[in-house]
Amino acid sequence: MEEDKELEQESPTDAEREDEEEIDVWNISQKVESSDKTMWQSYSKLNKEVQVLLENILLPFKFPQLFVAPRFPSKAFLLYGPRGFGRENLIRKIAQESEANFMVIKCPKTQAEWELDRSDSSQTLEECVKSCFKIWPGEKKVILFKDIENLNRDLGEYQERAMVEFIIGLNYRHADHVLVPTIVCTSEKPWEMNNQVRRHLIERIYCVLPNRDERLSLLKNDVANLESLFTPEEIEQILDYTEDYGYSDLDKISEHIIKYPLDLLKSDLNLFEKEVDNLQIPEISFNELEEFILKMSPPKFDQSEYDEWREDYGLK
Repeated sequence: MEEDKELEQESPTDAEREDEEEIDVWNISQKVESSDKTMWQSYSKLNKEVQVLLENILLPFKFPQLFVAPRFPSKAFLLYGPRGFGRENLIRKIAQESEANFMVIKCPKTQAEWELDRSDSSQTLEECVKSCFKIWPGEKKVILFKDIENLNRDLGEYQERAMVEFIIGLNYRHADHVLVPTIVCTSEKPWEMNNQVRRHLIERIYCVLPNRDERLSLLKNDVANLESLFTPEEIEQILDYTEDYGYSDLDKISEHIIKYPLDLLKSDLNLFEKEVDNLQIPEISFNELEEFILKMSPPKFDQSEYDEWREDYGLK
């Protein structure tokens, strides 16, 4: 289907080009990665996804002088794909690096679900969506809408009113682009999105789960002694088990491997009676890790659904 075309932007002036050269914007990702190597290395294989987000969220906040009319940065993004990618963690980190305020709104399927999740507040979903665009006036802000497919008039009047406020908020413009909230939406089922909402999310990024080599690289990066803990055959089995596991799943596995010895020691009632020299630090066994991985069991998904939607509407 034909999508709304983005407005063409005028070429930058010579003075603007000089500013770009002085700031060296193309090295921005390297500067960010050096600030928190552990976090950014987890996404080291996501060059395309991370680069688009850095250029459109972090870069305008860090160097607003580069983005003057009519050259405005994108302010509405859709990150879609199977669960487990760690989209919220990624956006939270980018907002932190941008020194921007950060808010998360989980879109419910029903009014009852919203009221249950926000039992401490009488604010309706419509009121929450409306107010989030006005919160922190005069400050940088990144707002994350999780499960954006639930802002859909097909689910009822409650969702429709919230959807209208969402679209009104996206159409907000300001002479200073820094004061316009950056909206990031996530969806595991983009094919259920309302057409109007979809058309307003021009930047659409498919978040791919790590392949076998990437899973191995991530585990080795997080667990330095992985190859001394397990045999090559056991590591291959771990990679087999973690097919379709996401970045957040792999983080949990790495954390379990690292913290398991401490958990065993804490369960030893005689721990404080032992001499330091006699303290034996246990290691996790393959059987124990195998049991932990299989218990996680992330839900299965149909890749063909993502491929079909990406072909029709993906853009990126």
